[in-house]
Amino acid sequence: MHQKIIFIEMRYPEKPAVPAEIMNDGSFFVRFRKQSPLDLLFPATMLEKKKIKVKIVDLNIESFDFLKKQIVEFKPTIALVSTAYVGAWQCPLPPHSIKETMQNIRDTFKGTVGIFGPHATALPETMLRMSGADFAIIGEPENSIIEVIEKGYEKAKGTAFFWKKEKLKINAPPAPVDFKKIPNPNYNLVNLKRYGEIVVQSSRGCPGNCLFCNKTMYGAGYRARKLDNVIEEIKDLKKRGFNKIYFQDLEFLFNKERITKFCNALIKSGLKIEWSCTARVNSVTDLETFKLMKRAGCKTINFGLESAAEKVIAQSGKGATVYDVEKSMDMCSRSGIIGAYNIIFGLPGEDRETINETLKFIEKHYGQKNIQIDRGFRTIYFPGSRLFELGVRDGKINRSDPFEDIYLKSGTIRTAFKTKNEFDAAFQEMRIKLFIFKKFKTTKSKIEKIFH
Repeated sequence: MHQKIIFIEMRYPEKPAVPAEIMNDGSFFVRFRKQSPLDLLFPATMLEKKKIKVKIVDLNIESFDFLKKQIVEFKPTIALVSTAYVGAWQCPLPPHSIKETMQNIRDTFKGTVGIFGPHATALPETMLRMSGADFAIIGEPENSIIEVIEKGYEKAKGTAFFWKKEKLKINAPPAPVDFKKIPNPNYNLVNLKRYGEIVVQSSRGCPGNCLFCNKTMYGAGYRARKLDNVIEEIKDLKKRGFNKIYFQDLEFLFNKERITKFCNALIKSGLKIEWSCTARVNSVTDLETFKLMKRAGCKTINFGLESAAEKVIAQSGKGATVYDVEKSMDMCSRSGIIGAYNIIFGLPGEDRETINETLKFIEKHYGQKNIQIDRGFRTIYFPGSRLFELGVRDGKINRSDPFEDIYLKSGTIRTAFKTKNEFDAAFQEMRIKLFIFKKFKTTKSKIEKIFH
C-alpha cells in the first residue's frame, strides 16, 4: 500500500456559532479547543504501525495556509477530518466550521476526503451533504480507516456515502476497537508544547445509561487499555516535560479493582504527576480508594450532579440519588480530592420547583471543603442521544433540523416549559441567583429578597 493519510482536526470558531445565551457564557466553543488531539493520534499511530505514512494538522493551533502547504508537500491520497476531538465526542458542531474547513481542504486537495465524529455518526446524511465529503465513518475511526485504505471506502465496514451520488448507503460496522491492543499514541506526530491541556484516554465506553448522553462514537460496552501501557504513556509524557494530565474517559472509576491497581502502579513507578478525571457519583463508594487516589496524584474528579431534584434525576436515567452525590462530596472533603460538580438544567421533569431544589442544594454545600459547584448548563439535545430521540418522537425535533435550531429548543422536551422563552426566563433567573450567591457569598434567603 502506497497510501498517505493526512488527519485534520476541524477548526472551531473563536466565537460561538450559536447565540452566547445558548452556551451560557459564550465560551463553550472556546475554552476546550486546545487539548492534545487523541482522536487523531490513535488512528494515525495505528496506521504508522502498518508502515503507512501519516501527518496530523490540527487547525485549532495551525492556520489554513499551513494546512495547504502541508497538503502540497505531503501529497496525501486521503484526507480524514475529525469534527470533534476525543474529549468532545458529544460536542455541538458549528455548521459553518465544517464548511470552512472543507472549503480550505478542497482548495488544494482534489483526492478522497472522509469525515468522522459524533455528528457524522448520528446524522451521516446531513453531515455528508453539509461537508461535501466523499464518505463518513460511523463510530470509532481506527478499524474503518484501515479498511478504507485496504478496500476503498465503498467496501469498507463502518462507512457511509452516497451510492451513485444519489442514495445514502451505510455499510455494516466493524468490530469494536480492541482497546487492549491499541498502540500508545506517537506524540512525535504533534507539537505537544502548543496544547494547554494534555489528555490521556485509558478506556472507552460507559456503563451508565444517562438519557442526555451521546455514546454513539464509543459503541457498546466498556473497554479498557492495559494499565502497563497507560503507565508507559504517562512516563513518555513526563519525559516530555508534562506534569499534569486529564483522563478523558467517560467513566474513569467504573472498575474499583482497576483503579486500585492503577494507583498502586503509579505510586510504585515514582512518577510525580498530577491528574484529574471524570466519574459517576456512585462508582466508588469507599474512602480508602479516594485516599489512595490522592496519594497517587489525583487532584480533581469531575462529577455530573446534573440536578438535585430526585424527580429529575430519576427521569434522566443516571441510576444515582442525591444521597450518592452527598456521599461522594463527603469522601472528597475527607480525602483532599477536589470534587467538581456540574449541573444541567432543563432535563425531563424540570420545572421551577425542581430548579429551586437544586439551588437549595447548592446553598447547602457551597463552601464545603474541597467541593466546587461552579457551572449550570442548559440541556443540549445531542444527535444520537436517547433524549434527542424523545424529542423526535414528541415532535419537538426533526432529524433534518439545522444544528442551531436543535440547540435553540433547549429545556422544552418533557419539562414544564412549553416554549423556549418560558425556559429562558427560568434559566436566566437561576443563573442570576447563582451568580449573586457565588459572587457575594450571600444566602439564598437574601437572594430571594432581591427578587421578591
